[in-house]
Amino acid sequence: MASFRSPNTPAGLFSTLATTHIHIDGAPFEGTKKIVEWFAAWGIRGKVDRVLECIGGPQRLGFPELYAHHTAGENDKEDFGCFSTMLLDDKPQECQRAIQLLFQDVEKFPGAVVEAEESFARIDSRGSWHEEEPGQRRLAINPKEFGFYVPPQHSSIEVHHSVDVEKFGNEPSPLVLPEMMEALGDKLDLGGLFRFEKNEAHAIRSNSFASPDGIRARVEEQHRALQEFLAGTLRGRTYTVKALVERVIGVKHMR
Repeated sequence: MASFRSPNTPAGLFSTLATTHIHIDGAPFEGTKKIVEWFAAWGIRGKVDRVLECIGGPQRLGFPELYAHHTAGENDKEDFGCFSTMLLDDKPQECQRAIQLLFQDVEKFPGAVVEAEESFARIDSRGSWHEEEPGQRRLAINPKEFGFYVPPQHSSIEVHHSVDVEKFGNEPSPLVLPEMMEALGDKLDLGGLFRFEKNEAHAIRSNSFASPDGIRARVEEQHRALQEFLAGTLRGRTYTVKALVERVIGVKHMR
């Protein structure tokens, strides 16, 4: 199984602006799937995707403390076996309890990373910027209660660029991560590139952290650089490019 999505979980749900979600990164796929299934039965929708390949980027050198918390794995061995996301807005009054229950399950997977974030901006497949704050709907999450590491202001925003390329059978991906990192690592200030296992597309995801100051201009400039690279690399291929911008509530490495 390449991925799992709980019932009644439409595509794009976890990119809905002004919502809060929580990730489990780097835990075993089957164990993560069981956690997501349990939370779905309780009323919190989620998904899990296998990660086939990952590569670190130049930004890690500038934010060593943050990436020490954010990078899944043990004993200096990086291990992003899968990524999962669950929508805490499905149980807004019980979000604190949901995180407590989540930690009870994930603590048996040393090296896994748990991260809570708030989505507030995105670039859609047409290249348009959208922004929305949760306002009074913001979930009451106290990161200190859970021992979360809270990044300093200059790295409190996480940016994810996503590329999905039309897939034909079992062909290899036309996008090679080391080549992408060499071309885009500095332009996008990348912390990592990830190749997800998807049946219908070659799926590449990125991560980086940034200051909230001037974030729209920065992400739009990165999006243009990514589009320029893809136009020269994927001639004649059908693909979509998007970006999601999130405010980090807290991150915890399960040691």
